[in-house]
Amino acid sequence: MTPVDNYVARASAAIMEVLAEHHAVVHPELEARIAEASFVGGPDNVDPHHITNALRSLTSDGHIGWVQGTTRGGRTVQTIQLTDTRRRTTRVQATASRKRLLYARYTGWSQGTKRHPQGLVGPAGERAVRTAILEASSLQPAAPGAGEVSSLLGFHLPGPLDSAGYVVTFGTDGLPQLRVPSSGAGWAGRMMRKGGAWGRL
Repeated sequence: MTPVDNYVARASAAIMEVLAEHHAVVHPELEARIAEASFVGGPDNVDPHHITNALRSLTSDGHIGWVQGTTRGGRTVQTIQLTDTRRRTTRVQATASRKRLLYARYTGWSQGTKRHPQGLVGPAGERAVRTAILEASSLQPAAPGAGEVSSLLGFHLPGPLDSAGYVVTFGTDGLPQLRVPSSGAGWAGRMMRKGGAWGRL
């Protein structure tokens, strides 16, 4: 068995375990439960592309199915569930309905609308981080109010950081020192998913 085959086999086993326990899931939930099962870089995590390959294999073999349903609000959401629902059909259907409702609510908050072009989740997260940066006082914001930054240390960034700043480090003599990234300095930025593109941290 090749290393790739091993990862796909692990992903397949994990998918079956998740569905046996949770009955129905939406795709992002399943991916998060498996790819982020442990700490970052932990041995129990399986990368998303292996999960995708495992899903294709399990679907092709008839072990799992993708079931499309409509929420009360009219949104169409797919859930993943075992094809063998004997003795648990009612529980699977109820869980799938609940997951569709929750996921529709989440996407409703996170996707842009005419009233809220950037959605609700992104701007709320940005405000929370900016407030934390300002109140912590451990980071010197690179822009007023810890706002967006398009360039840092003279470098123009390919996309703006939602927030960025400089960390003042201290030497062994207790005096503050300023260092630049090339010499191991501290600068920090954070990004959230914004406008369909990922930022950087």
